[in-house]
Amino acid sequence: MMYTILGTHPSLSIAEQISVLGTRTNDRYSKEISMFNVENIPALYLVDHLAGVIKAGVIVDNLSVWNQEFLVQILIGLLSSNPEARPIFGISVYDGGDKALAKKIAMERDRIGIAVKRGLKELGIASRYASSKDAGLSSAFVTTNNLVDDGADFCVMAMPDGIAVGMTQAVQDFKAWGDRDYGRPVRDTGSGMLPPKLARILVNLSGVQANGILLDPFCGSGTVLMEAALLGIKHIIGTDLSPKAVADSKKNLDWMKAWTSQTKFELKACSAEELSTSIDAQVDAVAGETYLGPPQSGRETPVRIQQIIDDLMTRYATMFVGVHKVMKPGAKAVIAFPAVKIHGGHVYLPLKALLEKIGFEIQKPIPDEIGLKGGITPNGGLLYERENQKVARDIIVMRRS
Repeated sequence: MMYTILGTHPSLSIAEQISVLGTRTNDRYSKEISMFNVENIPALYLVDHLAGVIKAGVIVDNLSVWNQEFLVQILIGLLSSNPEARPIFGISVYDGGDKALAKKIAMERDRIGIAVKRGLKELGIASRYASSKDAGLSSAFVTTNNLVDDGADFCVMAMPDGIAVGMTQAVQDFKAWGDRDYGRPVRDTGSGMLPPKLARILVNLSGVQANGILLDPFCGSGTVLMEAALLGIKHIIGTDLSPKAVADSKKNLDWMKAWTSQTKFELKACSAEELSTSIDAQVDAVAGETYLGPPQSGRETPVRIQQIIDDLMTRYATMFVGVHKVMKPGAKAVIAFPAVKIHGGHVYLPLKALLEKIGFEIQKPIPDEIGLKGGITPNGGLLYERENQKVARDIIVMRRS
């Protein structure tokens, strides 16, 4: 059985994973991990393809009840399988559904690591235990300490029915994500920035295939287009009302051409309302972040917030008619809409009725039977927010009927 360690927005991570890999009856999910049986899926594919996966590996053992000494012996056995090596190892602890047990194991983690190191020494094997203040070792920590290549990152997962022990086989390439975010030629901080990881998730949620046509009708500086190209989508269209945004997209895509030479890009400055007369295609999928409204200070009055919402709803009523016209029947659109952050919660736009009136059917991003609570908005979307942002995102998956 394989496992993945999820990112900071678990509902988004799980929805993305389900969109790409599907579901099986024995799959297991929590707010930190997923576990599943999928044949011929390398761990490296999971961390490269899915933006919401931090680590991926295989389950190597299980404990029916918590026993620290048993876990120590399991880890010693795994690390001593190659007595010629001087292993370096770390231990990550995750909540797989038993939060209290995960906390208990995390508190004992360093004692476990020292006991493993001592046991290896008794076998004549020198080792190094790599520790961090975080219960779950980050991808940067695992990479910097060469835990995958030269040693092991053991993931101890507290499940409702026992403890699963996994070994990490691949971690997310944090440097590559950072380079695409901060190293690209153009970053438009003035109009807001869609993070590359979220852009990748939007594309994966759209279900677009490599031979399909993907449209981002609000392309900005091209973040969605870049991530779609890296996923191997062969035909990508980007439009935006702003000619500057289209020019910025072109600069960023030109910068990426060495990695995406097989992709056909079409860029055009036009409004969403004009799409049907501006692009010569019916698209298989749409992904993007729409206009989120004017910059906010966080001190807006309820009256001002309502004014912003009314203006956005008026705009969306015509914008998404234009998007609907260029989509093939049954095509999916994944759009990041705004959710205004207020003290104690969020103000969501009444989007469901509007989108259904236009001809969209809201899709459930996570099946009910999975039973994951949290992260689902009143519109049936997925909530994405960062601490320093005044406006969160309500990510809605919809199908053209």
